[in-house]
Amino acid sequence: MLVLGLAAGSGAVQGPVLGLLDKDLDAHHVMLHRSSVGAGRVFVRVSDVGEAAAPEQAARLAASRLVEAGVRGRRAVVVVVPTGSGWVNRNAIEGFERQLGSGVATVAVQYDRSPSWLSLLAERDVSEASARAVVDAVAARIDELPAGERPALYVYGESLGALAGQAALADHARAAHVCGSLWSGVPGGGRLGIARERALANADDPIVHLVPGTATHRPLRWAGAVWLPWVSYGGAAVDTLSSLAPGDGHGHRYGPEQDWTLPTCSTPVAAGARHTG
Repeated sequence: MLVLGLAAGSGAVQGPVLGLLDKDLDAHHVMLHRSSVGAGRVFVRVSDVGEAAAPEQAARLAASRLVEAGVRGRRAVVVVVPTGSGWVNRNAIEGFERQLGSGVATVAVQYDRSPSWLSLLAERDVSEASARAVVDAVAARIDELPAGERPALYVYGESLGALAGQAALADHARAAHVCGSLWSGVPGGGRLGIARERALANADDPIVHLVPGTATHRPLRWAGAVWLPWVSYGGAAVDTLSSLAPGDGHGHRYGPEQDWTLPTCSTPVAAGARHTG
């Protein structure tokens, strides 16, 4: 995987090989179906804009579709940053809709068709550029509405999507437009420390623990009874290969048992608040 990823980053892997790594969107993809509660769902696929389209072009299309879906009158808009293949966690979307009902609209843009591990190794800049462009385009459309009719803006991302979302909100001017953010399964477990930020992390998710510091220092939320310098870190690295094997609530799987509540502006949540699944 590592060799293939490095080769892809250098341009050595082309054509048929990368074609085999492309992942088609599942027919049951949550963003391709109407909400049962009347909430808005907007999704832009790679095929909607073409493989060579700039992130800004896809973001503008998403913002236009959001207006068509009726952004005016909504209480909230959630920019959802998907994983590398365009996958979005159904549990998260349904959680937002339970919280806000028909008053919420979610919008996501597919920036790649490769598995997340390959996107992370070869094209992480693409995911970050997409996240920045979508947040900017949606914020601009919201600002066009009368002051009393502007929905609150949120950003949500899982795994690679969380890293890209955090990169977008690392800019303080951009973050100022956002009411709150929610991350799940952040690789390395990092947070920005901005207001109304929540992070979901399963205690036994090895991907959350893979940061250089945990090679020599026991992580605060280490799930195992025993921790050994370097040895435990190496074990966590190996465990990433089976991190999706456990059921929901374990490993790198975040399911309906999680608290998907958005930290709203009307109900402030302390910066960096953390929920453990």
